[in-house]
Amino acid sequence: MSVTSPLALGSHENVERLLIENLLTAAEERLFFKDREGRYLMVSAGWLAARRRSLADVIGRTDSELFGEEYAHRARAAEQRVLSGGEASAAELGLFDGRPEATTWVPLRAGDGRVIGTFGTTRDVHDDQLSGPVDRSELMDRLERAVRSLAHRSGWVGVLFIDLDGFERIDGGSGARDQALVDAGRHLSAAVRAQDTVARLGGDEFVVLCSELRSGRCLTSVGTRVLEAMRAASTAFTASVGGASTGDCKLDPTELLNRADLAMYAAKRAGGDRFTLFDARVHVRVRKRAPGPVPPEGTPTPLTAA
Repeated sequence: MSVTSPLALGSHENVERLLIENLLTAAEERLFFKDREGRYLMVSAGWLAARRRSLADVIGRTDSELFGEEYAHRARAAEQRVLSGGEASAAELGLFDGRPEATTWVPLRAGDGRVIGTFGTTRDVHDDQLSGPVDRSELMDRLERAVRSLAHRSGWVGVLFIDLDGFERIDGGSGARDQALVDAGRHLSAAVRAQDTVARLGGDEFVVLCSELRSGRCLTSVGTRVLEAMRAASTAFTASVGGASTGDCKLDPTELLNRADLAMYAAKRAGGDRFTLFDARVHVRVRKRAPGPVPPEGTPTPLTAA
């Protein structure tokens, strides 16, 4: 089988153009590009097919003009968080034409680094992602298997512990709390990677198991998406998110979960609506749940996304 070298395709510019053309014409890819005012600059063939629009209908127009104010308001709020420089990316779960879908926005930058708009992807959220979080027993079984697998593969395993901020203020007699938990679980499932596991431990606590990380720091990108997903889930609550990871196959899986729990409490004590990574100092400061032995020195320092 012969493989064509990129150099055989021509200059670097030609290679870039070829790659972009393939992305824009692929039926499976739903890509969009917008300017700072939310006007569409370009969209892919897959995006047009899902929206049942022509390219001429879309270019230069906004979501409000194309899809109505409710859809536009949700999209614009996420875009503004990216355009303001406060977020590296934004994620949103919503309905389009009765179909659940997840959308991610990132900054569109000029050659000099200026943010000149947004671009992103939209994808359907499948039934298995909406079926709900697993329970504690299933989570611990998967966590133990993931940690033990480190004995024969490279990589890291991470855990995110999520507690909803403001959940207790939601009216408990109207069914609003139950709906909030459903919304939180669905947004979590849409925000994480396909190989991750979402679990509900009880009350308003959720856990995400990230079983295939290239490094401990990769947990930060998933944690940031989870934080953004919780912001998008409801105006009634946000979330405190704590993270911990390991590359040690001998670590007790319960200890890894406890470390993420402690990091979550540190995030909550700092005001909530943030993501914090575990470190030994957090372990000493926050001791609400008898987490076990203090970890060795040199554990990564906290990284907060607010």
